[in-house]
Amino acid sequence: SKKKRMKALLVLALFALVCLASAQQGTNNCQGNAGGDFYNLWDLHQKLGGSVQSTISSGQTYYYVPCGTVQGQITDCNFPSYDTTPAVCQRDARNPPQYHGCGTGNPSSGSPTWQPLDSSYGSTKGFRLFFNKGGEPDGTEPRSTTIDFVCEPSNDPGQLSAKIPDESPEHAYHLEWRTKYACPGAPPPPGPGGDGEKGGISVGWILVIIFFGILILYFLIGACVNKFYFKSEGVEIIPNHGFWFALPGLVKDGNVFVVRKALGLCGRGGGYSAV
Repeated sequence: SKKKRMKALLVLALFALVCLASAQQGTNNCQGNAGGDFYNLWDLHQKLGGSVQSTISSGQTYYYVPCGTVQGQITDCNFPSYDTTPAVCQRDARNPPQYHGCGTGNPSSGSPTWQPLDSSYGSTKGFRLFFNKGGEPDGTEPRSTTIDFVCEPSNDPGQLSAKIPDESPEHAYHLEWRTKYACPGAPPPPGPGGDGEKGGISVGWILVIIFFGILILYFLIGACVNKFYFKSEGVEIIPNHGFWFALPGLVKDGNVFVVRKALGLCGRGGGYSAV
């Protein structure tokens, strides 16, 4: 029935909201651990006022914002077909120039990864950010960028620069930043992952807390109303108990409905009547 279908889709939507909230926790492009040390780029972000930093090598310009994205600051660094929130963007040496996304700043993508510096830096402290997802697709691998943040206590704030070579292999770009803000610091306080601002609660955790807070209030208030106003007893105290007991079946129906619709769009049949 139409009513049953709407309930099934509502259940799927609630589960999707929880999944989306969890995904928002993602990998943080502002603070993380590498080589057993904790690093935080938020002070560098504040020092620069969140502005885009750039460096030129072999006629190519690279744009990057610590703890942010270049979206909205560099007009041509917006790629609706694959990434609208690039963390690293390249302006190539062609005439006229073309712009390429070289790694996303979307926290739910799992990029960047935090890695220790390679052996060429010896015992120097620092870390490497590897933006390996969300770059412009090219063949089997998207464009990617590594940025080596090297601890230099006297360098405030330092400057983004291109390594030599800046591209190796093709479409894999290598940048460097020597700064005091790449020196290890104290880890954030225990608790849910931060959003880049000194270990605060992430958007994902806020959504999860709100969702379950509303759910708990719904059950408590509903149970009180059923018990003391409607004089219900037993399982009937649970608000909309029929819906909750039918929940497993609704989840199944919702998934079957979505799959059948998707198959229908692909020309492989569809419909809901067979559920």
